Amino acid sequence: VHERTLLIFSDVEGYEEMIRHKRQHAEVQVVLAIAHDSLNTEQEYRSVGYSLLMEHRNRILGKLLDVGVSLLLFEADAVWRSNPLDDPHVSDADAEVVVFMNTVEKPPEYGEFLEEDRIGMGFTLLRATDGVRSLWRELMSEHRQELAYLDEALGDFSRVQGGGNSKNNSELDSVLRARAAGGYMDEMALFQRLVRRAREDRSVRISVLPWCLYPSGLWYDGGMGGDGYALRLACREVGLEPIVVQNNFIFGLDAKRGRAQRWGHWFLQAEPLLDGKPPRRIEEQGCEDEEWLRKDLGTMEESFETLTPHERPKRDECPRCVQESLSPDEWIQDRAMQMWNRHWGLDPVFDQGKRFLFVSFGNKAFVPFFLSWLCNTAHMAEVHERTLLIFSDVEGYEEMIRHKRQHAEVQVVLAIAHDSLNTEQEYRSVGYSLLMEHRNRILGKLLDVGVSLLLFEADAVWRSNPLDDPHVSDADAEVVVFMNTVEKPPEYGEFLEEDRIGMGFTLLRATDGVRSLWRELMSEHRQELAYLDEALGDFSRVQGGGNSKNNSELDSVLRARAAGGYMDEMALFQRLVRRAREDRSVRISVLPWCLYPSGLWYDGGMGGDGYALRLACREVGLEPIVVQNNFIFGLDAKRGRAQRWGHWFLQAEPLLDGKPPRRIEEQGCEDEEWLRKDLGTMEESFETLTPHERPKRDECPRCVQESLSPDEWIQDRAMQMWNRHWGLDPVFDQGKRFLFVSFGNKAFVPFFLSWLCNTAHMAEV
Repeated sequence: VHERTLLIFSDVEGYEEMIRHKRQHAEVQVVLAIAHDSLNTEQEYRSVGYSLLMEHRNRILGKLLDVGVSLLLFEADAVWRSNPLDDPHVSDADAEVVVFMNTVEKPPEYGEFLEEDRIGMGFTLLRATDGVRSLWRELMSEHRQELAYLDEALGDFSRVQGGGNSKNNSELDSVLRARAAGGYMDEMALFQRLVRRAREDRSVRISVLPWCLYPSGLWYDGGMGGDGYALRLACREVGLEPIVVQNNFIFGLDAKRGRAQRWGHWFLQAEPLLDGKPPRRIEEQGCEDEEWLRKDLGTMEESFETLTPHERPKRDECPRCVQESLSPDEWIQDRAMQMWNRHWGLDPVFDQGKRFLFVSFGNKAFVPFFLSWLCNTAHMAEVHERTLLIFSDVEGYEEMIRHKRQHAEVQVVLAIAHDSLNTEQEYRSVGYSLLMEHRNRILGKLLDVGVSLLLFEADAVWRSNPLDDPHVSDADAEVVVFMNTVEKPPEYGEFLEEDRIGMGFTLLRATDGVRSLWRELMSEHRQELAYLDEALGDFSRVQGGGNSKNNSELDSVLRARAAGGYMDEMALFQRLVRRAREDRSVRISVLPWCLYPSGLWYDGGMGGDGYALRLACREVGLEPIVVQNNFIFGLDAKRGRAQRWGHWFLQAEPLLDGKPPRRIEEQGCEDEEWLRKDLGTMEESFETLTPHERPKRDECPRCVQESLSPDEWIQDRAMQMWNRHWGLDPVFDQGKRFLFVSFGNKAFVPFFLSWLCNTAHMAEV
């Protein structure tokens, strides 16, 4: 590509700046063809300056055709997903002119175009044949005639300050607008007419590129076409993926650049490198940094796979565009519907039980848990492709966007609750309660547009893929719930009066019954929280966003309400689900506790050591699929417990071969060897039913836990090993009922390691 690229500049300043920057792209040729030095600024579309620049450009292209040079005219604001030289549509030797379509009546599979379609000039192949030279001379002549209307007002163009830019030459532009009202045709409309005529009289062999392979800016969002998702999806339906996408149908270079950046189609962001180097700058690095270029190209590819941008357009991105200005709620609904349609909109026979998205909600404080969960589930089929992560704060959203490049299929959206709610919110604090209300409102919006979803918490560990479990994908169930607390760990899904339903792993089908139940939940929760309104006032005035550490007055109001019978969203949901089961207004299914246990399965939390529950589940032959990390206070405690159990996938610890420590920012879970080790460590914990470390006494100070002494912990670990081997087997050979026990200190570690290798092949040792 670069070896055959010629960049033509119309002004000395632009030419000289490009010459300075092109050292790393030595193959590209840069030349100067001065139009007028005052035309070195942005020229608004169809202004006098723009029109004169187009005339100048076409004159230069005519000169190249005259000397036998065939050329493909392109616009550098387009993104090239792949090399058009590899596409036979472009390199069709029988075609003298190859054009793309700016607008289409419908995105065609092949190259026909209708009367309503309009040809663009931003990606046009012109062969240096007699027919094309004749057509091009006719274009220049007709364009000159159109612009002649300006001559009297224009006079000698060198006298015009600002080179005809509409901002500085409103008088000239008003002349052009008057001409347009009288039927003025610009160079593109003239080219459109000439190409149609050539096709009809066959004076020039014309080929039209498939719109889906070479779409115009209508493919994007944020421009004159609103959101082009319907066109993007229609192209995917016919199996055509873009090669080059134009960045037109949007006004202004700033708007073009903003749209390209939002979509990951911009390759010169000046942002800090992750390893602490200073920010890269266009002047210094460009795309010499291969690691950065790979990441940028990966971000671009992600946008084509997901058909969605990384950020929604700002309302002021293109003020002159006729665009659909979506509210934040509508944007989330739109993103979810795009995911839904991409998976199932075209497949009416897809398993109804598996038609749902995985949805999770959080803020900046929860980002490490999302990243760990993404690594935990990276190998699970179809999980990331149907995952929507909703952030309540800008900081958390932006941090997640920066880190999610290696998990391109996951969608991340923003639903601002309040910027000050970006820190950890203590359970049942005011901030926590308001976040839950906000979360439930967003989920209601998704249900309203027909999106079924499975709400999950990213602090849980997924041992295997719940999509493979028929308990979850039960097509007859409208709501599928898990049990937080149980009177006994049941083999099946019944629950008793003493049991309590959780919300951290809940499937909600978008049925009328579920929507009605959810609206009732939101209404009742609002009534409960209304008690706070007088104390809360305008939440924007509250320092710390309701965090209990900074808003003890507000939390004391909530505690007083709790003492009087306050019910949080989970207690309300519990009551509504029980009622729905009784009156059969909604079909409810309950997951077996042993397959989807709460945090009582662990140790170190409010339930003390859940070994008895773990062992009871093993006795009935049920192994966990997803384990919640609740019944413990604080994110640090959650993280500590997950790490102790090998259920954390972002440890920064040294590699065994002496490489430096991996960091979330640098590797995440791209290192497959590390990920296999992490998953193996997780699996070991489920086999042994024991953590790798005992809980520290300060892991969860507020938890009602059994604080074992060091001696008691050793006894407990030995008893767990004993019961695991022989507790369920009364006929095991009595002579072999013993543990191998050894004792040592740091100095003896090499001997332990040598012995472990010595005996690695010995059964049961």
